[in-house]
Parts: sequence; structure tokens; C-alpha cells
Amino acid sequence: MQLPPSEQSLAGKVIAVTGGASGIGRATAKILASLGAKVSIADLSADALEVVAKEIRESGGEVFVKATDVRKRDAVETWIKETVDKFGGLDGAANLAGVIGKNHGKMMLADHDDDEWDFIFDVNVKGPHSTLQF
Repeated sequence: MQLPPSEQSLAGKVIAVTGGASGIGRATAKILASLGAKVSIADLSADALEVVAKEIRESGGEVFVKATDVRKRDAVETWIKETVDKFGGLDGAANLAGVIGKNHGKMMLADHDDDEWDFIFDVNVKGPHSTLQF
């Protein structure tokens, strides 16, 4: 498939996407693939990732998926290494994994317990930091 000149800048580029099993991450991964990028998608749910991968492949895109907890730096390192091994490099990242916590809208942020706050911080701050190290 020949892409229009305005979209050729993504053709063959390798883009890592966190949070790609649902929401904005899923939509972004599908758009990137439709524009010719090879996408590597990480999320917690292997089953949900396979659904997205099937959709991308059926539309002619190239995709690698890996169930990955972005809160764990070693898991992110493994995912990125496997992405580079599969596609030969990495050109960019879309860090779209994000959580708001189970008590969002129910209480003030200061009233969240430490476990919930740690979970929110680890996904939303440490996850992108780990992914952008590469």
C-alpha cells in the first residue's frame, strides 16, 4: 500500500505504545499502524493485547505485543529489547498507560491511601520514565 506523501514519515518507523490494550492507547496504536508504523504495544492484559494485535494485522499492519507492567523497569526493559530485536530499532514512544485510581471523584487526593497513591504514581510517572530511557 502506497501512503500519501503527508503520511510517509511514519512508514516503517517503530513506535512503542504503552496502554495499548484500551482507550487512547489502543486508538493511537491502530492509527500509527494505519499510517505505516510498526507498533509495539504493552499493557497488563495479554488477552486484550491479542485482540488489538489481531485488528492491526487484519488491516495490514505490523505489530508486536507484550503483557508488561510499566511500573516495573525490568519488565519495560525486556519489552523494549524484544521490540528492538523484532523490528531492528525504535524510533519513538507514545506513553499512554495511565490510571486515575479507584477512588477518583469520591475523595480528595490527600485522602487516598498510600497503596493507591503509589499505584497511580508508579503507572503515571515511573512508567513513562522507564519507557523513555531507551
